[in-house]
Amino acid sequence: VSNVSAGFSQTLKDVKYSVSGKYISTGTLTNKSASTQTFQFAQTMVFGFSNGAGAPSDFLPAPVSTSASTGNLKYTLAGGASGPFSANLTAGPVSTGPLTGNLPQYTGPGTFQAQVGTTTGSSFIGGGGNITTSLTTTATPSITLTYDFVTAALPPPPPPTGAPEPASMALLGVGLAGLGAIRRRRKA
Repeated sequence: VSNVSAGFSQTLKDVKYSVSGKYISTGTLTNKSASTQTFQFAQTMVFGFSNGAGAPSDFLPAPVSTSASTGNLKYTLAGGASGPFSANLTAGPVSTGPLTGNLPQYTGPGTFQAQVGTTTGSSFIGGGGNITTSLTTTATPSITLTYDFVTAALPPPPPPTGAPEPASMALLGVGLAGLGAIRRRRKA
């Protein structure tokens, strides 16, 4: 339970998460043979997400992966020629949850950690083993956590009850006695 503002409270109901990744790959494909080659080229990126150490980082029930692929792209390169390659793909998102058990570990301050691994694969169909690549790939993982809270108004505090304190009664008595003494002096 966390205080939202005076008079309200929040209780964590569940935690959901989504993982995804983006990759950008650029470079060249080169035909190392003397003759023209027609081939297909594909590139695949796999993102693997697993827990970091301790709560609240241990949110994944099991490792999660997501992938994206260019599919088979057709190329024709003259002997000794190079051609550009670029891909800009998004893998995911993969959403799981909600987590509803042991939620107190997800409230309050903490550090979130996750382990992320990437694998890039390339494949050729055709080209006679004569095609080489020179590629630069940048991978950017993303994890989104969504905390679902229930907000409720707190009950008002109970009104004060019971007899006045003895010190308050003594002060009231001294005050009344003082008024009586002032009144007697005026009559005398």
